[in-house]
Amino acid sequence: AGIQPAAFAYIADITTPQERGGLMGATGAATGVGLISGPFISSVLSPLGPSVPFYVAAAMSFATLLGVNIMIPESFTTDRRLSINELLLPVFIVRTADDTFRQMFSALRTKVGIYLVATLVISFAIMGFEGTFTYYIMDHFHLASLHNQVALFGVHLDLTGPMVTGIALGLMGVVMVICQGLLVGPLINRFGEELVITVGLLISALGLILMLLPGNFPTIPPDIGILIACICVVSVGSGLVFPSLNTIISRRTDEQHQGIVMGILTSYGNFGRILGPPIAGYTYAINFAVPYLLSAIIMMATSAGIFVLALGNQKKDQAALAIEP
Repeated sequence: AGIQPAAFAYIADITTPQERGGLMGATGAATGVGLISGPFISSVLSPLGPSVPFYVAAAMSFATLLGVNIMIPESFTTDRRLSINELLLPVFIVRTADDTFRQMFSALRTKVGIYLVATLVISFAIMGFEGTFTYYIMDHFHLASLHNQVALFGVHLDLTGPMVTGIALGLMGVVMVICQGLLVGPLINRFGEELVITVGLLISALGLILMLLPGNFPTIPPDIGILIACICVVSVGSGLVFPSLNTIISRRTDEQHQGIVMGILTSYGNFGRILGPPIAGYTYAINFAVPYLLSAIIMMATSAGIFVLALGNQKKDQAALAIEP
């Protein structure tokens, strides 16, 4: 929880606004590589003992700590660093918590407030999908821990529910790495963050709706491969959205407050991730299609709001240019 906002703030410190989108996307891609390789490494190490993956993860974290301190220079100049009194203030947990929530609410009144709300809402919608799609795969295709015959792009294979879920998660990670590593930066520089967010949300919403088609319509066979492809479409959209949100909030924040705002951004995203799974699970119990339709509607509504906001910002910029001599 503490590492990610500091990393994003550091990127904001060392990049120009033009470079920032690409590097935010590359950071997201690096995270995707970790999400792909982490479970695989753990599965390889677990036969050596259930605690071995934990020790290896701790060793990797310690090695990263040393590497950061040795190879990465401080981005703050002396005049921008906090005083020792300010650094000691967070020792008092109650005051720190109070300050955190005050900053979160006061940030809503700033020019990045609408994007913080968008981060919460989008995180809620994405987690509604991620929190239930494993159950959807296993329930819809009658899969469990035992092997069963399923169609994968027309080829019948003997698979289990966890195996199919692993394939889906792996492909999601690969798609997100490619999207964030190769597409986000050029797209932001070409079209701007708002348009990339708008299109990314519409892509994710389309993927969620398409997820409901295989096996539910007579003309579309119950093929697990088609469902996984739809899940990957959702990953394309989310891979475009979150780096763009990070970039646009960073660009609208002054240098002194990059770390604070990135921490607040992470807090809003985490609130969405907390609320998404339980609400999605409850609605899934009512009807399997409800959480996906709800997430799709939220994404389309947010997309429309961001698009309207972008048009308003464009008109303000044009009016400001017209006033200048």
